[in-house]
Amino acid sequence: MPLWIYSGVYGRHAEMSTIGAGPNTPIVPTCFYKIIVAPPQEAQPYKVLASLFHWNDTGKRNTWSHSLSTLQTIQARSGINFLVGLPVEAKYDADFWGLAMPETPSDCQ
Repeated sequence: MPLWIYSGVYGRHAEMSTIGAGPNTPIVPTCFYKIIVAPPQEAQPYKVLASLFHWNDTGKRNTWSHSLSTLQTIQARSGINFLVGLPVEAKYDADFWGLAMPETPSDCQ
């Protein structure tokens, strides 16, 4: 099954705002996100798996189940509206993805 994958960053880390020295110093983001979208099957909406990580949270990067979030949270934090105009599931489908949503979904500000 083909999947769409969106990855990106947002925010600017307060303590370490750039890396390196010189005229081309990249900004250190506060948060990283990954959104995986599965196409609809049999007139169903698109399925979405969304994850949020703090820039230095290496533990969550190794365990997707602890980083699960919602598409709405990532859209609100990043300012990007993904999948506009497409039928997207209203609620995360744990059975489809094989991962349960944590009681408190991941967030990064």
